[in-house]
Amino acid sequence: MVKQNLIQGTETNMTYSKTFCPYPWIHVMTQPSSTVNFCCVANGQIKNDDGSILMLNKGDDIGTVWNNNHYKKIRRQMIEGERVHGCEPCYDLEDLGIPSYRENYIKDWLGFHPNADQIQQIIDRSIDNDYEVEETPQYLDFRLGTLCNLRCRMCQSQNSSAIYKELKDEELYNEEERDKDNHCFMCERGDSIQHNPNIRKPSIT
Repeated sequence: MVKQNLIQGTETNMTYSKTFCPYPWIHVMTQPSSTVNFCCVANGQIKNDDGSILMLNKGDDIGTVWNNNHYKKIRRQMIEGERVHGCEPCYDLEDLGIPSYRENYIKDWLGFHPNADQIQQIIDRSIDNDYEVEETPQYLDFRLGTLCNLRCRMCQSQNSSAIYKELKDEELYNEEERDKDNHCFMCERGDSIQHNPNIRKPSIT
């Protein structure tokens, strides 16, 4: 394993590259738009081996994701210290000197988690196996729809119809700006629309 940068505060003796994150070795998630990703914070979607975006509502099989070319490429890039397309939310925080989700995930899963040693072994074995992971994912996050009567502070309009409705009612959702962003999500009617990038972004002071 490339050893470049120690994430301070972890209860582990391992060091990891500046782009490493354990999620591609342990985690799969789905979005209400029927796409699949390795992290809810990451931008973009996982692609099939033919380069098309994997779409569960188009008949693509989630069982093919775990060790497909895209997933293995992400694992390799993280081990080798390359910046992964889609991980910009974490990189942006780190560039500002703010602890990122990536750094917290390392602490949580490889420092404090009771299966930390097992997870580390999974990562090590994959490096010698062309970045394939023989074990099944340890953490699944299936977001199968947006219908929700809650407005949790940590959630967003692409996952909660109640938040989407609140933004619409308060005219915070700008219909004219929606086509400027590429983040597709499903509204409460099930229609595919575009998400205004200026909504619900945290301010850093």
